[in-house]
Amino acid sequence: MPELLAQILLPTGWEDITSDLRESGGAVIKRGRPDEAAQVDPGELTATLNNRGGRYSVRNPESDLFGSIGRYTPMGVWVRGPDRFMRPTVAGGRATVAATTAMDVTADLDVRLELALYSIPALDAAYQHAVTELAGRYVTSGDQRSWRLLLDNRGVPSLSWSTDGTLAGFREVSATAPLPYRPEERFALRATLDVNNGAGGHVVAFYHAASLDDTWEPLGQAVTGAGTTSIKAGTTAPLEVGSLASLAFVTGHGRYYGAELRNGIGGPVVAEFDATVLPAGTTAWTDSVGRSWTLAGGSTITDWYPRALDEVVTWPDQWDTSGNDAWVNVTAAGPLRRRSTGQKPLESTLRRRIPSADPAPLAYWPMEDGSAATSAASGLPGGQPLTLTNVRFAADSSLPSSAPLPTLADGGATTDLVGAVPGAAAGGWHAEMVYRLDTMPATERTMLRLYLAGASGGVTAVRVRISTAGIRVQALDIDDNVVAFALFTDPAAIASFTGGWNRLALFSYQSGGSCFVRAAWRDVGAGTYNYAGTVWSGSTVGRVVQVRGVWGTDFQGAAIGHLAVWDVGGTGTTSPGVTIYDGADDGYSGEETVARMRRLAAELRWKVTAPGIAGDSEPLGPQRTITAPDLLREAADADGGLLYELRGSLGALHYIRRRGRYNPRPAVILDYSAGEVWPPFTPRDDDAGVRNSIVVRRPGGSASAPAERTTGRLSTAEPPDGMGLIDEDIELNLAGDEQLDGRAYWRLHQRAWDDARWPQVTINLANPRAASLRQEILDGLDVGAVIQILNPPEGRPPGPYLLEVASYTETLDAVRWTITANCLPAGPWAVATTRPDILTADTPPHRVDTALSTLATGIDTDDMSLSVATNTAAGGLTWTTTPTHYPLDIEIGGERMTISGITGSSSPQTFTVAQRSVNGIVKSHPAGAQVRLAPPTPVIGL
Repeated sequence: MPELLAQILLPTGWEDITSDLRESGGAVIKRGRPDEAAQVDPGELTATLNNRGGRYSVRNPESDLFGSIGRYTPMGVWVRGPDRFMRPTVAGGRATVAATTAMDVTADLDVRLELALYSIPALDAAYQHAVTELAGRYVTSGDQRSWRLLLDNRGVPSLSWSTDGTLAGFREVSATAPLPYRPEERFALRATLDVNNGAGGHVVAFYHAASLDDTWEPLGQAVTGAGTTSIKAGTTAPLEVGSLASLAFVTGHGRYYGAELRNGIGGPVVAEFDATVLPAGTTAWTDSVGRSWTLAGGSTITDWYPRALDEVVTWPDQWDTSGNDAWVNVTAAGPLRRRSTGQKPLESTLRRRIPSADPAPLAYWPMEDGSAATSAASGLPGGQPLTLTNVRFAADSSLPSSAPLPTLADGGATTDLVGAVPGAAAGGWHAEMVYRLDTMPATERTMLRLYLAGASGGVTAVRVRISTAGIRVQALDIDDNVVAFALFTDPAAIASFTGGWNRLALFSYQSGGSCFVRAAWRDVGAGTYNYAGTVWSGSTVGRVVQVRGVWGTDFQGAAIGHLAVWDVGGTGTTSPGVTIYDGADDGYSGEETVARMRRLAAELRWKVTAPGIAGDSEPLGPQRTITAPDLLREAADADGGLLYELRGSLGALHYIRRRGRYNPRPAVILDYSAGEVWPPFTPRDDDAGVRNSIVVRRPGGSASAPAERTTGRLSTAEPPDGMGLIDEDIELNLAGDEQLDGRAYWRLHQRAWDDARWPQVTINLANPRAASLRQEILDGLDVGAVIQILNPPEGRPPGPYLLEVASYTETLDAVRWTITANCLPAGPWAVATTRPDILTADTPPHRVDTALSTLATGIDTDDMSLSVATNTAAGGLTWTTTPTHYPLDIEIGGERMTISGITGSSSPQTFTVAQRSVNGIVKSHPAGAQVRLAPPTPVIGL
């Protein structure tokens, strides 16, 4: 039976309420999504609490919890597991060993950890992705830096060392790939430093495994550096696992099972930490090689594993008619429930971004007002509106980064813009706006004017004037006499002033006895400015007190918006001091999925983690004005990844990019014949979710040609040759039309995968036959994880089965601990890659077959040689005859065979069979039976 711990989070800390759980009800946890095409629903935790004294009646003033519980009170359920671990506190918990000469690894280094992190990567106090501290001997004071192992803000491990203990002697190398593990999943990480590779260099390599005792797999490629190196000798720095006391990064919060420090690569252990053998509550111990360990910073040795950390959404009081019994059926939900409740669409990216500048603007007018507006409201609290005459508000919606903006008057009327700028200080300023002007006026006209106070040389205003002849920047006195000017006549730069959405900035700076003002303009989304500027003698450029625009018939139909002013000057002749428009000006178009997730996490102040390196997720179209949860889901859908709620971090979400889901390792392996799968266990071969023709569109863009399955049982052919046409037309917010076909074919690959789904896979952990699975379940089973099932019953499809968990229900009470998973085929996620940052010398070969190979002649049950024909005329390639590519498995008519070699350079080829009936199926096969790899591995665009 499971040993449960239930708690609620009060203002004073976590309160144990386990004794009030009704044994008959226990706790029921639901997590996941209904199918492959959907993102996850909010998780749900339900439990029944005894309430005879009214303790959990929210509005009972006699309860000791009165005023402390209510809507969204955090509630958690934990289960005691077989293995103990160290749980460091977020604020700096660690296990530590005092410095000893035995731990002075000064030549080759080999450091290993076994852990499960609750957040990958960590988040800092500002909800930015942060560097995670894992282990090291690293003290900054007294130059006692030796080495440290970190996880960077992309989820990529890094190893650092110092040759002499100083920062100057400090070196750092990162892995070439992020960790292929999700939060709460148990894994081992290893980093080695070969200080002298024998060829005048040094080598850093990273590895990963399921545990410290498992086989190590390379994590990306080894990194070779120029020159030999060394590690600081005689350091007084302690060995620390968890938080590193001298650093200001974020502690790797989670479960630490073990660690090893070795002298030399594969050398003897000089310090060892194995929490699994320590009694819960241990604070000090001696390891197997005589090192004395202690816990610090509030860390603990424990065996409590979180199963749900949710927020109570309802506390319904219930009682029987006698009044002798009362209870509360509590329902708690995951963070997606609260984040999706009462959410209005986010404002445009420019509207959100510009006020967040540091320092904040003195004045900002978005001009995103409705069509009936008569002035433009300020975008700052308490700000004064902008006077605008003869404009059509909300008339132009073509700028993706903005709500509709006003256009200047048609029919010969003059548009007048006046805005006061309060609180400006002398010493430099910056004004910027976005605009769309189709053609340059033939005669020179003023584009924008700033009125100044306190400027040197009698200057009271600056203005930008434009025409087909050039861009002119002028400094004016009180009578509009020109004090200084410059004319910019480069034809290419002049041409770039018009023709689409642009940005125009006017900024100033001072240098010696000169005052400078420059105009800068660039296309929205472009990377470089064009400049024009002038200079006058004086010691101060003054301060901006008013902005003004007067536009006549040459500007009719032009659009303007997002005008802001700062008292921040330029940083040089070509460097504006304000860059807050960058990125936001085109709605972050082209931003990769994980980058958008990270940026939104910081902007929203939400706990959302999204590991991945540049180029590892799908580029997105402009951020749209929809709700924040919809923005996150839209990004996940476009990439094809999975956004889900974390179980061990309160209120947190995690995103696994599509490429991070490829070739998954089984989190749990179940043996059906050993009774580890509980009935009912019935597959469903139905049409749920099947689509055999896919069209993908993007907002405002093109549509892909249909991606269609034309052969096989799930093809668009009419029955009995196929299913007939079952199509889907979806919209994904992708950056460019060139992405459409790839996303359409990937979706077809998933939705027309010919395999059964398994709506009920039940694991009864209270059954002694499944008790040994408890640690595997606690360490790896979650939404999106893969279950492997061995030895299915006779007469059923041969195994093993690889199933992805779409959702699950977990029931915990005094007598039950069951997990019932709704599973989908995991086969679509097995793919081949040619990416050099993933491939290593130890990567097994990816094998890709063809659907155009068949048996040239039929075979009986005892035949061990096959004649296989390939339709090369239709584009099929003959099978490889390279001896090192064997053995490999093939499948014919449901029977799996192991092939030891193939001969023949043209079709038909001869296959030599080493074993028939690999999957327990053996039968005769006729000529023309299809020959495929087992399992087939698709090649897709990575």
